[in-house]
Amino acid sequence: MGLGINASGPRHSGIFDTSVKSSPKVDEAGNIKKAFSIEESQGVNKNVNAPPAVDSAAKVSALKPVTKADGTTSTSPRETIARPISRADIVDQLVHIQKAPTTENIQIMSTILQFGLEASGPNFETVQTLVKGRKSTNSLESSVVSLSKGLAETPRSVDIIGHFLNNQLQINQQLQQLQSDMSQFQLGMNFASTFLDSGLLAGLSAAVSELDDSLKKLSKDPNDRMDWSELSRGGLIKDFKTLYEFIGGLRQKMSNEGMTSALERFLKASTNLQSGIAGFLESLTSQAIMSEQVAQQVGNDRFGYWQFPNPWMQGQAVMELLVRKDPLKKKTEYNTQKTRIIVKFETQDLGEMAVVLDILDKKIWMTVSSDRADSRQLVTKWIGEFKDQVSAHDYELVGLQTTEKRIDIKQLLLPKLNLDTLSRINTEV
Repeated sequence: MGLGINASGPRHSGIFDTSVKSSPKVDEAGNIKKAFSIEESQGVNKNVNAPPAVDSAAKVSALKPVTKADGTTSTSPRETIARPISRADIVDQLVHIQKAPTTENIQIMSTILQFGLEASGPNFETVQTLVKGRKSTNSLESSVVSLSKGLAETPRSVDIIGHFLNNQLQINQQLQQLQSDMSQFQLGMNFASTFLDSGLLAGLSAAVSELDDSLKKLSKDPNDRMDWSELSRGGLIKDFKTLYEFIGGLRQKMSNEGMTSALERFLKASTNLQSGIAGFLESLTSQAIMSEQVAQQVGNDRFGYWQFPNPWMQGQAVMELLVRKDPLKKKTEYNTQKTRIIVKFETQDLGEMAVVLDILDKKIWMTVSSDRADSRQLVTKWIGEFKDQVSAHDYELVGLQTTEKRIDIKQLLLPKLNLDTLSRINTEV
C-alpha cells in the first residue's frame, strides 16, 4: 500500500487556457466571428497565475485476495470510497515504509506529495539524504525539486535551486560582477609578458575578448533593439566552463617562488575571474534546471525559462521569459504555431508588468498584468503600434485583456499541489 499521484483523475487546462473574455469565437470553418477587442478584467483568467489544483491526485490502493465460497469465485468488488487525505494518512504511509511519524518526517512526506511525486520509501530516503546537513529555510523544498528534476545524484543542484528560490542567482548581478572581473583580468594580462609565453598570452587574450563581446550582447542600451537569437545558453556554459578550467590549470603551473608584483597581480585577477565565472555559470545552470520537466508533471504546461538583464532597471532587476513547450512531445520542443509566451519585467514608470501572449495559427491573444491602473490604461494607447509590429511578421493580434492579477513565475515553473484537494481512495480489486 502506498500513496501516489492518480494520473487518471480529471485535470484542468492549466496555464494554456484561452478562455479569457478577449478570445474570439471560432466557427466550424475556423473563421473568427468576433473582432479585436480590448477588455479590463479583475477576475477573469484567474489561472494565468498558476496551474489549478488537480482534483483527484493521491491514491492508496489496497489489494486483497479473492475468496471462494461454495466452490465459486466472488467477483463483486467492494465499493470504492474516496475521501480527502488527512494527516493520519501521511502518518500511516510513514509507518508503512518503516519511518517514524515525527514532525520532520511528516513535513518531508507532505512536500513530496505537494510536488506530485510518489510517497514511496526510496523517494523519502533520497530527500532525507539531500536535506541532511543543510540549514537554509528552503532546503527541503530545494531537495524535493532536485529529485523531481532527476538531479538527486547531484547534491550540488540542491544549493543551486535554493539560491534561485532566494533570488540570489539573478543574471544581472552575476553578469555585472563577471564583466568587472574580466576587465581586471585583461589589465593583469598587460603585465604578464614576463612570465607567460607570448603565443599563450595572445591566445588567452583573444578568447577573453571574444567572451567579453558575448556578455555585452546581454546588456545593451534600452534604446537599442535587443536580439539574443545568436546567444546559446548551452554554448555560454560550455565556453565559460572551459575558460574557468584553463585559468585554474594555468594558476597551478605557476610557482609562488620569486613572486613579483606583476605575477601577484595576475594571480589575484585570475582568482577573482574564476569566482565571477562560477557565479555566472551557477545562474545559467539554475535557469536550465528550471527548464527541465518535472518527473511527474503536476499541471499540463511545461516551460522553457530564461533570464536577461533588465535594460530599464540597470543593476536592480531582471526580465524573465517563459515559452510553453509542446505538450505532445516528450523531448523539449516548441510549436511556434501553438504556444504561450510570458515576459515579466519592471520599469520605474510602469512598475511591475507581465505580458502573456497566447499564439494559435498566427493569431495572438494578449493579456497584460499590472497592479497599477494607469499602467494598464497606457497599454491600450500603444496597442495599435504593437498590432502593426506583429503584422509585419505575419501575425494578427485579435484580442487584448488587462488584469491586475499578479503572475507568479516560480509557481509556473514549480507548480505544487494543494494537499487539501488530494484524495485517498480505498478500493478492492
